[in-house]
Amino acid sequence: MITILLVDHAIEDARSVSELLATSRANNFKLDRVLSYREILKGFRSKAYDVCLIDSGFGNGLKLTVDAV
Repeated sequence: MITILLVDHAIEDARSVSELLATSRANNFKLDRVLSYREILKGFRSKAYDVCLIDSGFGNGLKLTVDAV
């Protein structure tokens, strides 16, 4: 099973990654959705995820990644 950390800053966007994953027929992944800055850093630093998806209309994905290191 693949574990996915989803940083979801595109809540109002109808085409968000969260919506696409929810409609996916595949069920071989575990999805944890985080919203707050504290949750994001905790998720990054936990190293418990195989993949991190950043869905942001704010363009701050690189900043979040740098802050987590």
